Amino acid sequence: GHFTFWDYFRQAFQNNRGIRIDHFLLSATLANRLEGCEIDKGPRRQEKPSDHTPIIVTLSDLP
Repeated sequence: GHFTFWDYFRQAFQNNRGIRIDHFLLSATLANRLEGCEIDKGPRRQEKPSDHTPIIVTLSDLP
């Protein structure tokens, strides 16, 4: 699944049992410029990480 939060109990991250708790809310204008969205799990793999992980949104340049 596509999750942004994993509890520390029962190895939730290692077993990919998370929840979708973090979101980007875009206006209609920004939604029209949306090129991509990804979840960066890299920081979650580090020692003593946050239970959340970054979401990266890519928008096209203004015309």
